[in-house]
Amino acid sequence: MTHLHPFELTTPIGDADVRVAVNFGWHVFTDEKGNGKPFRWGDGSEDRYFSPRRHATSYQAAEFMRERMIAAYVRPCFDKGQNENYFHLDTDDLAIFLAVHKATEEANFLKCRVISAYEVDRWGREGLPKGRSYKMRYVLDMRNKGHSVNSIIKAGRNLRR
Repeated sequence: MTHLHPFELTTPIGDADVRVAVNFGWHVFTDEKGNGKPFRWGDGSEDRYFSPRRHATSYQAAEFMRERMIAAYVRPCFDKGQNENYFHLDTDDLAIFLAVHKATEEANFLKCRVISAYEVDRWGREGLPKGRSYKMRYVLDMRNKGHSVNSIIKAGRNLRR
């Protein structure tokens, strides 16, 4: 699982070099199907199981985050709890869900958490987030300035007018 160890990258965004700390959640290598070793996380309120298929896919997700994330396109979306997230569908049918937050009051420092990553069957694409895609570099710039997903969506609407 060393490929899922947290890492940092620095990228020029606007007129600043922005540090992005990337980490991976356990949904990247587990699922709820009960076919593998059980995992209890945190308060134990969610049952998850090791998924060989997701684990295999996690190598692609880690490579994507290290090598291609900055140049990728993502869609702003919200999870079931209305938390701000971003979604990317890779050309290899790899769905990646991310959260991006200001790390602290420290300037030009963001945290990016890979919430989940899994292969999507053709029939499952209908259930994925819809909407306009934005360059990840733009999203990082907006988040670095303290703007929310809603403001990114609204800005996108204004860009089209």
